[in-house]
Parts: sequence; structure tokens; C-alpha cells
Amino acid sequence: ATVSVLYWNVMVSASLVRYAPRLLILAGLLTSASLLSFGSGREGDSRLISPIPEVPKKPEVSIIPSQEPRHVESNAAECIDYLFEGTQCLSKGTTLPKQCSFEFDNGNMKMDFCNRTDRCAQYAGGNYLPHPTKCPEKVTNRCKYNDITTTSLEKGSWDDSHSEFSIPGCNLKTHTRTEIIKMFKGKTILVTGDSMMRQIYLRIIDGLRGQKYHIEHYYHTNSYYAASETEDILVVGSHVTGESPPVTIPNMLFEMYYFWDHHPTKYTTVFEIIKPDLHLASFMYWWKGKEPFSDIDQYLKTIVNYAKKRGPPYQYYYINTPWTKKGTFGGVEDERRIPRNTYTANLLSSLSEKATVTNTKLLDFATYAAVRTFNKTPDGIHYMCIWRPGFPKQIKVKDSKFKPDGCRDPVGGNWVRILLNVLDSS
Repeated sequence: ATVSVLYWNVMVSASLVRYAPRLLILAGLLTSASLLSFGSGREGDSRLISPIPEVPKKPEVSIIPSQEPRHVESNAAECIDYLFEGTQCLSKGTTLPKQCSFEFDNGNMKMDFCNRTDRCAQYAGGNYLPHPTKCPEKVTNRCKYNDITTTSLEKGSWDDSHSEFSIPGCNLKTHTRTEIIKMFKGKTILVTGDSMMRQIYLRIIDGLRGQKYHIEHYYHTNSYYAASETEDILVVGSHVTGESPPVTIPNMLFEMYYFWDHHPTKYTTVFEIIKPDLHLASFMYWWKGKEPFSDIDQYLKTIVNYAKKRGPPYQYYYINTPWTKKGTFGGVEDERRIPRNTYTANLLSSLSEKATVTNTKLLDFATYAAVRTFNKTPDGIHYMCIWRPGFPKQIKVKDSKFKPDGCRDPVGGNWVRILLNVLDSS
């Protein structure tokens, strides 16, 4: 029998997970130090149904007069020093801008400082990290597609803990699960591309599930995801064809497909069958070496013609290729990658203008990923941790030693955050 395996660090207890007959997906319940997995069956029956965890409420925090602080920081007048002592939030000064709050983050605490969530007030390594010397200018306007340009992304920055990306001049909202579901409600979403696009697809699912760590088992095939208010389901296998949903759940709110589509000369036209409302696509690292840029011409012509035929209900975004280490995966070096990204962007813009369509756009992942070159997985390509188990033998990792704190995937998470801001404003 063929076994397909997928790991999820789903934050629910094992007793809440229901397993369908002939279970095919190997599912992981991942906490900071545990992994629960099982599964067998035929490819056509792979599925995992899991309840959506509720987001825990923040505890009440009392504010008490300052005691002798272990850390003193001199800040601008508009900012006030805070000090954490156990579960108490202590203030240095006689006035408070707002009641401060905290939440536990892997044993450390973070707080609302200068009216924003700021990890610079985090307690780590026995010391309180310094506060900013000046509160940032409050930005009220939400980031829209026209705000997220190559120039604005180049000027973007990461916070001190390298967990949150910001763009000057607009506010990148962090959407809650409820807001994401409201945005996607009633829609069909299609993601096509190689493993980089698969990780974006999985990162959207992780956001809906409220997961803290992000680990995938790679698969070069199709998959299907659907969610309701109380549960979701993920199906992986070549039996996901797009002709009809492979499974159903009661009161489904939206559905999302992923199709393995790795080279522009062999592109899928499954979008004509599925008729998605949103289509995210790319060709990244399998389109490599000295293969001609014109390989993508016919694909983009097909997409633009379809977009014109469908009209505004169909929204298409092409995501360009970020950097890789030199010599990685057969050759997508900068001297090829950068001109190819430029060629693709110009061609998509030109075809769209000629066809007078406005629903085919580019998202500049390459510029965003270059602002700070985060470490990738040992293959030099991916940002999300990857498991490669030998089933049914004992699970072992071939690519990297698993450390939960190292699998937070800030690059993928903030890229999906940017994507959701674009979609929320379109």
C-alpha cells in the first residue's frame, strides 16, 4: 500500500481528533516536546479531521506601584518604563499611557508598549531587553496592494526579535482566525506551484489553526482543505483532481486546493475546472538552469485570457522567486533569477494592459525575502521546517535536527500576513 504522510502541530488534544476509515495521512500532534503520529491505508482515502482550537483569553493583569526595579531604562517622555515581576506588571512613574498586558511566549513575557505589541520588552536570558527610545509614529492606514511595492518592501524592516515585518507608511494588520474565515467565506481558493507555494498554502492553514510551530512533510502531489467554524479537513493525494471536492464537512465555510505545478511549459489548467475566486501561483526552483525566460509566455497568455473571460470574481496573483544559496538545486542563481523575475513582471503587466484586465497582479516575494536573509533549511530553499520520516520505521529527520523553537517560520508567516492584507483590501 502507498502511504502519504503529513505532519501537523495541531494544538488540540488527541481525544478530539476523529479519524475516518482507511486513514491515509500521518498526522502529528506537536507540542514543544511531543509528537503523536499514526496512519495507513490507500492513497485515495487520506484525510485528517481536527477541531479548530479556541484562542485562549489573556489573563487579567494588575498594575501596582513600582518597587525597586532590576532593570532601569531611560526613555523618551512619551514612553514609560515597565518591569515584569512574576505575573505583575510594574510601572516606573506616576502615570500610565494604557493598562499594560502580557502573554506567555515560550516562558517569556511580551507586552503592549507604546500602544502596540512589542517584543523589545521581553524578558530573556535573565535580563530585560531594552525598550525603544522613542515610540513609533502611530500609523492608522491599512496596507493595501498599491502600498506593497518593490520600493516600500525594500524599506521594510523586522522588529528586534525578528518575528514581525513592517512597511513604512502603512499598517500591516495581523488577522485573527475569525477575520480570515470572514474574508474567505464562500470562496474557492487555488494555490499552484512547487514546494515553495505548497508551504505558503500550509502556512495559511497553520494560521487558521493557530499553530505556534510550523513543520511539513513534503509531497509532490495535490491536496484539498476545507474548514467550518468547528473543524477542518485536509486531504492529500493524486485523487484530488478538482472535478469535485474529494470530501465534505458539515457547514463548510470555504475550500482551498493545492496543485503541484512546477514548470511553466507543463502548466496545469485546473483553474478552468475549479473556477477559483482566488488563484495564487508561481514557478520557482524547478524552472532552472539556462531554460529560456520565454517558457512562461504561453502560460501567462492563458491566465490573462482566462482572467478576462471570468472577470473580477477571479483574482490572480503571481509570486516571484526569492534568493537561494549559490549552486542550489541545479541553478537558479541571481544572474538568472533576477532578470527572469523582471521579465515575468513586465510580461504580466503588458499582457494585462493589452487585455484591459485588472485582476492579474504580481506580488514581490523576492524583494521582501532579501530585506533580511533568514537561514533556510539545509536544502538551501525552504523556510518551513521539513520532516522526512521513513514509515513504518521509527521517525527520523534527514535534513536537520528538530528544535521546536527553530520552526517558527517568520518569513512564511509574515509573507502570508502581507498576502492577507492585500486580499482584505481588494
